[in-house]
Amino acid sequence: MKSFQFIKDLCSLAVVRSMVFLVLIAIGLASCSSDPLAVAPAALPKIKTSLHIKRVWQTQLTASTHFAGYRLEPWIANDQILISDIHGNINMLDAASGHRLWHKKLPFFMGSGLTADQAHIYLSDRQAILYAWSFKDNAIGESSAPAWKKSLSSEVIAPVAVSDDLIAVQTVDGRVYGLDPETGEQLWVYVSELPNLTLRGTSQPQIVSGAVIVGFATGKLVVIDAKTGLPIWEKQLSLSAKGRSEFDQLSDIDGDFVIANSILYVGNYQGQIAALDLFSGQIIWSQEISTYSNLFESSGQLYVCDSDGIISALDEATGKLIWSQTGLHARQLSAPAVMQDYVVVGDAEGYLHVLSKVDGHFMGRILMDHQGIKIQPKLYQDKLIVVGQGGQLAAVSLQE
Repeated sequence: MKSFQFIKDLCSLAVVRSMVFLVLIAIGLASCSSDPLAVAPAALPKIKTSLHIKRVWQTQLTASTHFAGYRLEPWIANDQILISDIHGNINMLDAASGHRLWHKKLPFFMGSGLTADQAHIYLSDRQAILYAWSFKDNAIGESSAPAWKKSLSSEVIAPVAVSDDLIAVQTVDGRVYGLDPETGEQLWVYVSELPNLTLRGTSQPQIVSGAVIVGFATGKLVVIDAKTGLPIWEKQLSLSAKGRSEFDQLSDIDGDFVIANSILYVGNYQGQIAALDLFSGQIIWSQEISTYSNLFESSGQLYVCDSDGIISALDEATGKLIWSQTGLHARQLSAPAVMQDYVVVGDAEGYLHVLSKVDGHFMGRILMDHQGIKIQPKLYQDKLIVVGQGGQLAAVSLQE
């Protein structure tokens, strides 16, 4: 069985803004490989399967859709799936059948996952350049030239957010840019200070009600005016770790937040899950849970996979714990998704696990990709779209 305890992941994903980075990684990897007390991933629990997990369709794409923190997640709209990989391949597939509609190879290594609107596909490379490709008749034109490109201050890891009149893009150096979607012209930039040591990753900005919502490596959540780039309110999430080392002070907001009924739900590493009033920033409730993954909201409940691999369901109105499942401890879970009456997560060995939405007990599992599942499963009608590290892309249905 692979050894993929969290500290090993932390060692490989931590990023430092000085030469201290090289020293810390060298020391960290040495300690990870020799520590006799390292936490081993939980063995697959024995379960009584009460669910039929069916592959509706499956196709093989190029591997490495989630590498070194790059979030190359699929974009699903209009019954179509757009997905890229680190090598610059872009594929569009029919979401119902998995049939490949077109493919394009771009001349660079991909940085962020892609986002699209009616006019353009937006994505970035490893050289901190954001591109917009014209998107007509559901395809990128044969020309290799983008509609525009914009050099930024640092890499973009998470997909950008797009509205009718704004692109919000976050770079790993703590900046958020507001760009014109048609031209790429910079409208404003918001600058946040970074700590010396962070996890390698960022959450995806969200554009809601004339505001851009962004989480930073400091554990700070900021709501920015979409027109001016000025902060409307800021809130610092608490840190639960008690140590004084730079590792103990890690508090990144790397998972995407959720908005429901004007309440903003957000979590940070070694910190808390919190519910805040979207317009004032006032904290309604908080729970001490460490996470670096996306949250998921469904039917009055909030679902989270914490940094130890524990899956929890919280009452979204009060934050009260409804249930938790510890059987996948240290298996490096993807973020959860909810479909119908089921909670679904992937793990680093490539298993897709299905749990009851009611009490969290295991209902079934299936091996999808031997190289693991890191990307949160996506919903499409009555199916889940699952992406594996080895390039397996599949639509899955669940039936009792």
